[in-house]
Order: sequence, then C-alpha cells, then structure tokens
Amino acid sequence: MVGDVGDLPRIAADTHGDRPALIAGGATVTWRELERRVAGLAGALRDAGVRRGDRVAVIAPNGVGFAAAYWGALRAGATVVPVNPAYTPAEREHIVSDAQIAVAVVADSGEVPAGVTAVPADAIGDPVVAPGAPSEFAVICYTSGTTGRPKGARLTHANLLDNLDAFANLPLLRLQPDDVLLGVLPFFHVFGLNVVLNAAAYHGCAVLAVERFHPASTAQEAARHGVTVAYGPPAVFAALNALPDIRLPRLRAAVSGADALPVGTWQRFADRFGLEILEGYGLTETAPVVASNAGAPAVRPGTVGLPLPGVDVSIRMPDGAAASTGEVGEILVRGPNVFAGYHGRPDETAAVLRDGWFATGDLGALDDDGYLRITGRLKDMVIVNGFNVYPREVEEALLTHPDVAEVAVVGLPDERTGERVRAVVVARPGSAVDERALAAHARERLARYKLPREFVLIDHLPRLPTGKVARQSLKTLPTDHARDPAERA
Repeated sequence: MVGDVGDLPRIAADTHGDRPALIAGGATVTWRELERRVAGLAGALRDAGVRRGDRVAVIAPNGVGFAAAYWGALRAGATVVPVNPAYTPAEREHIVSDAQIAVAVVADSGEVPAGVTAVPADAIGDPVVAPGAPSEFAVICYTSGTTGRPKGARLTHANLLDNLDAFANLPLLRLQPDDVLLGVLPFFHVFGLNVVLNAAAYHGCAVLAVERFHPASTAQEAARHGVTVAYGPPAVFAALNALPDIRLPRLRAAVSGADALPVGTWQRFADRFGLEILEGYGLTETAPVVASNAGAPAVRPGTVGLPLPGVDVSIRMPDGAAASTGEVGEILVRGPNVFAGYHGRPDETAAVLRDGWFATGDLGALDDDGYLRITGRLKDMVIVNGFNVYPREVEEALLTHPDVAEVAVVGLPDERTGERVRAVVVARPGSAVDERALAAHARERLARYKLPREFVLIDHLPRLPTGKVARQSLKTLPTDHARDPAERA
C-alpha cells in the first residue's frame, strides 16, 4: 500500500500519465499534467515558509485548483485543512483560528482572514518532496457543526489510504483506470476527498469535477463525458430520477451516502436506470466509509450493507451492553479508518473514543446476516411519552404517499408528552399535499405515539454542503406554519 497520500498523483502519472485525471470547466487535465501542478505548488508552498507538520488551508471549489493545492500541500509535508469556499468570513475565521493556520492556498486571495499568507492555486515553485509517514496527520476535516461550532477531525495518511483501498475494491464497485467518476460531492468534505478524489488517483481513473450541482446540466455533462460511477447524497439521485429525458449509457454503478436513502428513491432509480444504488454509511471521523452494500453478496435496500473488511461494528445499549440482533442501539466502530481525535479538544476526543471504539452518536441495528440498518442520530431521536421514535421510520412511511417528494422528521419540546413529532414535507411537482390525508396515511402505517403532531409544508429541505438535511433549522421554522390536522376543523 502507498504510505503517503501526497504521492498518489505521482504514482498515477507514472502509470497512467496520458489518461485524463480531471475534467473541469470544459478542459481535461491528464495525470502527468496534474502531477506537474502538484509538484510546482509544493515548491511554492515551501517558498512561502511551509514546513513539515504545518497546517495549510485549501479554499477552492471542486476542480484542478483544489486537487493541485491539496496534493501539493501534502507533498510539501503539510497537513491539509480543507475549507468550504462558500463559508462566510466569520466561518473561515473560526477554522483558521482553531487550526492555527498561517498559509492558505486559494482560488481568490480575498478569501483568507488577515494575517494568513495566501498562495494562488496555480503558483509554481521548484519541486520538492517531503513525504508524510502513515501515522502523521494528512488532513484535519472540520465537521459540519450541526449542533455547535465545527470541530476538526484529525485523519492520518494511514486512515485515508486504508479506507479508500478497502472501499474502492469492494466486489460491486471495483474501480478501474477507464472509469469516469462523477465528482459532485464537495472535495472539501472527506466523502468527496477520499472516496472520489483520492480514489481516482489510487486507481488512475478520471473525475468529472462539478463545482455546483445543477441536475439537468450535470446530467448532460455526465452523459457527454461517459461517467461510469456516480457518487452523491440521496438528493442527487432523487434529482436524476426527476429528469424526463436523461440517459447515462456508460453508468455502471451509483453510490449513495451522507444521509439516509429513501427506499422509494432507490426503487425509482433501479426502474429508471437499471442499477441498484449502493448505499453506504460513514462519518468524517472514519475517513469516511464504515459499511456499504458494495461489499455485500446482494444489495439490501433500507440498509447500508456490511462493514468494510477490517472494520468492526458493534451496537450498544445505553448501559454499554451489546444489543441483540435487530435491536436498536448506538453504533460503535473499530478499525484502521478511525480518526486520531479532534484537534485541540482532548475532552471531546475522550468522550467518543472508548477502549479502542469510536462512539458515533448514530443509532442502528444489525440483522441476522450482519447488514447494518441506520435509524437516525442519537440526538435526533424523538421521545414521546417515554417511547423512542426514530425519524427515518416515520419518514419512510410518509414517503409512500404519492404526493410527497421529500420529508424530514424532527422532535420539538412538548409539555404534555415530553416531545412531539414534527414532519416537514415537500410536495411532488404539480401535487398539493392534503394534511388530513397525509395524517390518515400515517395512521395506517405507524403506531399512535409515532404519528406527527405537526406538518410543515415547504418548497425544499435545507441542506448542508454534503447534501445532508439541516435538521436543526427545521426545529425553528415558525410555528404559524405548523399545522396539526387532528386539531383543525
């Protein structure tokens, strides 16, 4: 196995030099051309004073600039801190301060806070090589911060390399040099960074880098450039399902992650494109993949498949005891992909790393065959009169209504029951959701304590950059938009 992530483009250039590496902005860059950019940028960073172990921010959209900056900083011996280029100055300032960053590679020099040296993504210096050891930190990826300020997860070279090797070689995926990967996942997030960008270099295949996902134009580009493997959150596949005339003749695999994939979306994609979406599960702290249907004997919709080779999953009850088969509890993960802790946060690290296991804060269950089913986040679970309500179960029930396109379920405080269920619903185009009919639909499928007490109808669900639903914002929607069909005349 390769020992240094920064060496991936050099190896790809040596083996697949004339093959396309990145297709972006109407241009195609080969692995040999990209390697020259990487080596030159490593030299430019050294000229700017970067030394082994320094932390370098990369602030750029998906494209050649990001790839050159990321691998160039690693080649210079630095630890990369990817930053969402859409962040506000205050959000960037938090990460720059928290990670103690002095140098940033940017697409626009105006993007960095005062006191940070900006290096253009196309800067060129004399090539250098300062390889990182497997145990050294390759990246510090900041979590999305849904319940507070983002914190940086430290991932080593070994974390990333082991995970991409295990995932990309799963039986139902197996990347090949002639593959073209759809790169709509942001490279600043570990899902896009390792599962797409690093994996492309590792296997010598190409990435169609998409700066911003627009369903029709992205699908047209994917068809034109012969995309063979599509990666994305469920929202991407739902959007492709909704396009009336799109064909993707070379598409051979579709990989979903970052949020729960509705079974209806899975079925419509299978009917439309003749492919079973390979749903998986992972976290920033696990580099990122924990389990996938790509490694299972058969795809099982509604589950995230089997744990990766070398990765152990345990379901634990609140008292720490192992759950029985099929019983829901907190998901704990152990393996070479588990992160080295949060940057500068020893107490928070100690809270989640327990005797070699990472406590994910996610809820799930293992069936008799070892398939993992995710029921939601521990903090998102709704407790009504002492009974546990798992948002995904309610969402799946509501999604079987023909007028519902998307739905997200959250819990709100309630003086009488402790919490109550709120369902935030997006109607299908051309449909009008009738709340009483939706409530009746739910009553046929759910126990009484699981039923939504409120329905909120909105045009679209707010999402984080990864495509995950921003659930916290759904709790603060104005109450005058929430309607309880059981209490209306």
